[in-house]
Amino acid sequence: MRYPICFLILVAPFSFLSAQEKIRTYYDNEQSALMEEYFVVQKDTVVLEGPYKKFSPSGQVIVTGTYLDGMREGEFLNLYENGITQRKTNYQSGLRQGTTEVFDQKGNLIQEVQFRNDSLIGELVTYFPSGKIKNTSAFKNGKPDGLVKEYFPSGVLKEEVNYKNGKQHGLNITYYESGLPKSKINYTYGVIDGIMISYYPNGQMDTKATQSNHSLHGDYVKYYSNGQIKMQGQYENGMRNGEFKSYYEDGSLEKKLNIVDDKMSGANFTYYPDGELKIKANYSNEEKNWTAEEYNRSGKLIATRQYKNDFKEGTWRYFNSKGDLVIKENYELGKLEGKRTEYDEKGHITKEENYQKDKKHGVATVYFSNGKKAEEINYKFDRLDGEYKKYHKSQDSEITGHYTRNEKNGEWIYYDKKGEIMKKEIYKFGRLVSIK
Repeated sequence: MRYPICFLILVAPFSFLSAQEKIRTYYDNEQSALMEEYFVVQKDTVVLEGPYKKFSPSGQVIVTGTYLDGMREGEFLNLYENGITQRKTNYQSGLRQGTTEVFDQKGNLIQEVQFRNDSLIGELVTYFPSGKIKNTSAFKNGKPDGLVKEYFPSGVLKEEVNYKNGKQHGLNITYYESGLPKSKINYTYGVIDGIMISYYPNGQMDTKATQSNHSLHGDYVKYYSNGQIKMQGQYENGMRNGEFKSYYEDGSLEKKLNIVDDKMSGANFTYYPDGELKIKANYSNEEKNWTAEEYNRSGKLIATRQYKNDFKEGTWRYFNSKGDLVIKENYELGKLEGKRTEYDEKGHITKEENYQKDKKHGVATVYFSNGKKAEEINYKFDRLDGEYKKYHKSQDSEITGHYTRNEKNGEWIYYDKKGEIMKKEIYKFGRLVSIK
């Protein structure tokens, strides 16, 4: 044993077969808080011999035992400050031998383990305060080897794990407190290898898959809690490959996907629960390029979209429930670019806007239902800037004015339907300065 770095006091020696000296060590320089009390004898060197005690800073005994020839011998007790035993450990020639027991502060046994020559052997058992077993672990040469079990406080088995030479090896099974299985996973020397199954609380299978060389490989099936298949397909070396299908809870097909190295490729389809086509998409370039057509439940086309190198690209179109075009817009590198047009149900243009790098830029025109102009609005990079005109249906001016950086600026004139001026306003960067 190494002596603590603190003050030592040699107490008057007394004799057994050879002279012993009582040693006391302290927590503090003032020697007011006793730390240890033990005996040493002079043999070939100074060694501990006889009773040993260790105290807490408050003065309570927290360790008791005996030393023989400098090594622990017999029973050692670790104590809580209330005097309750915390741990019982048996030693022979300084090595843990036999049963070691651990207790909580109320004296309840919470762990029991066997040692041979300081190595864990046999079964380690831990307990809940109620006395029921919490877990049991088989050991060999200080490492888990064999079956390890964990329990719920109710006593129901929670998990079974097989070990070999310190590593998980064999089937690992977890359980719900109802006793039904929660998962089954096979291990080979610490690595998941082979079957993997998970279950819903009602006992129905949730997922079934296999793993090889650290990756999912082979059939993959996921279920709803009612037993219907939710998704199924194949994995190769951790990546989806081939046809993957997903289903609604009633068993009707939701998606049919063509997968190459975990990416959608070629034609892929999404369906409504009644079987009607919802989305038809074509993928290439590892999912970076794709086009899609989306349909409503009546089979009418409602949108066309396309991506290139993961960016929105080209002309996108949106349709109403009758199949009439309502919006047409263009993208470059993921941003709105050029003309964006909105239409009414009769196909008449209702609005035209110009975009530059996703911002309104240039003139935007709003139309009456008869196709004639209703407004002309100028923008510079998403801000109102430039001439503004609003028209009566007769195409005579209703309002004319000017914006500067989103603010009314300069003269604004308001006309009646006869073309007569009704009012003039003068603005200075958004502030009304006069009315005529």
